[in-house]
Amino acid sequence: MIEILFTLFALAAGAQPEHGIASVFGGSSDKHRGGKAPCLSPPRRVRANDWGVARRHGACGDVFAVVNPRTGRIAIVPLIDFGPWGGRQEDGTWALKKRRSDPGRWIGIADLTRPVAAAIGHRGGKERVVLVPIYRNPAGRRRKVRP
Repeated sequence: MIEILFTLFALAAGAQPEHGIASVFGGSSDKHRGGKAPCLSPPRRVRANDWGVARRHGACGDVFAVVNPRTGRIAIVPLIDFGPWGGRQEDGTWALKKRRSDPGRWIGIADLTRPVAAAIGHRGGKERVVLVPIYRNPAGRRRKVRP
């Protein structure tokens, strides 16, 4: 029911909810963690207790509702980093995919920090979520996927 309300809210605001897979990132156990998260102030690595989401495109400060359809739980989160960059190759292996022209298919639509995943009842690994844009920061640093 809550997912339907947020979807209606997004549509009324002219935003499209995005359905897909989310994974969990950040913290010292994340073997794929990268460099500094550009949207944190000051820019630094994502820590285990940070609250936010990473997406391949958007602006620092954009805000999303992350809905777990399995549990019905919702978290309101800011964009704090860019990603996920994992892609599945034709042979089923995983590889880094930073550009549309790189081989493979992107696996997920978002990376969630550990506290966000816990708040919505995400089991870890990969799980389906709905991302509903709530606020678009017009002055934020933007990142678009390169061709």
